Amino acid sequence: MKKTIIRILSLIPPLSWMAFIYSMSDKPAVISTNESITVTEMLLNMVSGFIYVDPAKKAYIITAMEPHIRKIAHMTEFGILFLLLLIPASLFIKKMSVRPVTAFAISFLYGVSDEIHQLFVPGRAGMVRDVLIDMLGVVMALILYLVIAIPVRKRIRRKIR
Repeated sequence: MKKTIIRILSLIPPLSWMAFIYSMSDKPAVISTNESITVTEMLLNMVSGFIYVDPAKKAYIITAMEPHIRKIAHMTEFGILFLLLLIPASLFIKKMSVRPVTAFAISFLYGVSDEIHQLFVPGRAGMVRDVLIDMLGVVMALILYLVIAIPVRKRIRRKIR
């Protein structure tokens, strides 16, 4: 019974994150773009504390950077989703090599469903390119996981022996 409760509770972080992704994708294009511009402006203001940013070029820089910041946000969202999916995967799946594959597959399917969802949001479009960008974030998170998990697992095995 306790194991079942822990398994069910392990689903809360990734499902909550999926709800967050859905809520971000559910915003009409005008609102989403304005939010991206605001975030881009905040980031530029932080950078301008270290390097000089010409005030006359600030609007141009924000406009040029905004699409890239938006894509980085997509990559980050889906990289986090992948990492959160590893938690329940470790509790539901015994074979260690299958866990990241399962988390990757679920992240991919959710990325596809996210783009399909955007087809029905005013001003938004579902694009295969965006799924690929999402998956780039997942691949980066997978690499991070492998770089950390494999050495940690080896150290644990050495200590057990």
